[in-house]
Amino acid sequence: MKQQAFVRRWAVWLAVAACVGCAEDEAAVDPSGFDFFPVAQPSYFVYAISETRYSNSQPTASAYQLRWELTPGTFTGSVRSFSIRTFTRATSADAWQEGARWSGEQNGQELIVFEENQPFVKMTYPVGESLTWDGNRYNTLGGDERCGEPPSPCDVYRISGVDQPLQMDGFSFGQTLTVVQSDDEDNIVGNDVRTEVFAHGVGLVKKNTNQVVYCTLPACLGQQQIVSGVVQSQLLVEYGALE
Repeated sequence: MKQQAFVRRWAVWLAVAACVGCAEDEAAVDPSGFDFFPVAQPSYFVYAISETRYSNSQPTASAYQLRWELTPGTFTGSVRSFSIRTFTRATSADAWQEGARWSGEQNGQELIVFEENQPFVKMTYPVGESLTWDGNRYNTLGGDERCGEPPSPCDVYRISGVDQPLQMDGFSFGQTLTVVQSDDEDNIVGNDVRTEVFAHGVGLVKKNTNQVVYCTLPACLGQQQIVSGVVQSQLLVEYGALE
């Protein structure tokens, strides 16, 4: 009887060990969605920018290229830091001009990027459909929504379309997710629509911004005449390992 009990316990232990091994194998692939914004290897990204800025109802259109150079930093515990050097140029024939330097960190819970010294929570982990969070959690920018107890101004981000394929000029991505930073459209007052699309194993591949204020004077009310704001698209055109 003792021998049979020992055999049963041994069988159970083997089953548990095998199960744990399977879980670790699955987790090793992409446990939380970190690979939608890889930060462990030096990489570069070139984006085509098309934008129109409005001031006093006057539009100014421009097009240029933006380059990111992502460099990994320290890896302490579950926190991996990184930096992003930004460059711009008018056309592919021009020399790159260095701009701002950003920094960030990826941990077990969040992806935080400091843009112009402002920290934004770009993603939370593990990623999942309809997951929401306050993108302005660590800054004082607030927002038009209310979060927490007691409620305070915030900017709610939401994940949509996890693992969706995406076709872009010259690219075919098998798995992407979209972070909807805002989807506020008002035909009278204006729009605040912001989305970022991330591809698995690549990072940011597409970004769209439509933040405009319409004229609300009696003479132009409801005509969607833009007084101020910006409409911008950012599309990936090249990326690779940074040597």
